[in-house]
Amino acid sequence: MIALVNHHVEMGGAEVALLRLVDALGDRHEFEAFLPRAGPLADALRQRGVPVRVIPMPRGSLVAGRGNSLRLLTSLVGGVLSWPAALRALADGLRGADLVLTGSTKAHLYGGLAARMAGRPLAWWLHDVVDRTTFGFLARAVVRAAARYMPHRILAVSRAAALSLKLHGDDARVRVLYNGIRERHRNSGMSGEQLGNCGEPRVGWIGRLVPSKGPDVFLRMAARVSAEIPSARFVLVGGEDPRERAFAESLRRLPDKMGIGDRVELPGYQDDLDAILDHLTVLAFTSVASDSLPTVILEAMSAGVPVVAFAVGGVGEIIETGRSGYTVPAGDEGALAERVLALLGSRPRRRALTEMGRRRIREAFSWDRWVEAWDREIRDLMGSESES
Repeated sequence: MIALVNHHVEMGGAEVALLRLVDALGDRHEFEAFLPRAGPLADALRQRGVPVRVIPMPRGSLVAGRGNSLRLLTSLVGGVLSWPAALRALADGLRGADLVLTGSTKAHLYGGLAARMAGRPLAWWLHDVVDRTTFGFLARAVVRAAARYMPHRILAVSRAAALSLKLHGDDARVRVLYNGIRERHRNSGMSGEQLGNCGEPRVGWIGRLVPSKGPDVFLRMAARVSAEIPSARFVLVGGEDPRERAFAESLRRLPDKMGIGDRVELPGYQDDLDAILDHLTVLAFTSVASDSLPTVILEAMSAGVPVVAFAVGGVGEIIETGRSGYTVPAGDEGALAERVLALLGSRPRRRALTEMGRRRIREAFSWDRWVEAWDREIRDLMGSESES
């Protein structure tokens, strides 16, 4: 049995990848999930027949932004009394596992400790770039120190994520496994290209409504583009983080303040990403924090939607700028708007990016290769354990 330990219970790119792994390998391996509370991820796993155990963990944020190391230290000190009991409960649940796979940063630490207590092999599925855009100084030090001694293997989704741990270049435990994506084609009644022909090109943004993902940047870019192309429409898709409700509420008021309220849609979280992509002319990715391998970029390129993205984290490992999409310096709203405007004004360029984007997905992010690579890693880890 493979024990899946995750701290996040809301849906994000890492959680989508986890569900896809279960879908792909569910007929080859048995899974059981261990989560700190109920939520959308638990529901989705149960729908797939995966047993879910809820083992509450002390609250507190490890992934603290710059200047928040004190908050992390306070969180860890405050949990001294409650952590031992929580770790023992998790370790007891993991004793029957053949492999423990942790999928989020906090889970790497407490799941790793519990796996060691239970004497089970441990693999980190590393989705984060451990740098100062997302982690405070103390958090970076803790995660990097743990990476040196705790996991038997580190399966990073990008080179940017792997390198951010600052391990020796010849560390044999580290593998880079790019997430795989199934190639697909637009299948709705009216594609983004057709919408453009009707005089209403649509520029989209998809993510969580939190400051690090830059939805406010997208709206300011939208105002610039709208001034040049009044017919353009903008759709900002994503659910809010309960810890960032004030930010999400201010975001919903921003279009009206900028005079583009009648040109912006904010439909909230949407399950059917394909339906959203089917109606986009261009996707803008505006994360201002390092993102290891943004799932939404892979999805868009696979669907034939041209992408303009801030060059953060592993974005450059996906997009060959000028060939399969465009990257611009992080935070440069003017450059972002210029690239979007250029694409909206050139159907031949959009078609060229669509073709090259799909080719890039086939060559570097093949679904079949990803599934087989994961199966090999899992069997290797479990085989190593049985031989020890």
